[in-house]
Amino acid sequence: MNTYDSTAFTLKCNMLIGIAIILVGLIAFLLDTDHCMDVIWLGILVLILSPFLGIVVTTISLAIEKDTMWITVAVILIAVTTIGMVLSIF
Repeated sequence: MNTYDSTAFTLKCNMLIGIAIILVGLIAFLLDTDHCMDVIWLGILVLILSPFLGIVVTTISLAIEKDTMWITVAVILIAVTTIGMVLSIF
């Protein structure tokens, strides 16, 4: 699998998983069960983190292909995104 295919596969899988979790939360909401909003928020979190995971998968694929210039760019992007996520918590 090349870089583009592995990244696309990762993004599609995460999208489907996130949507499935949200649907489970919506069904739980319709059945008036506890923690249904927590399940919905979990699905939203999966969707939010999907692009970040896509960057990680791309970085791994680039490392396998030994493309040092783009590995550097991807690692910087991961670092900036991680710093942004950590700072947003505080």
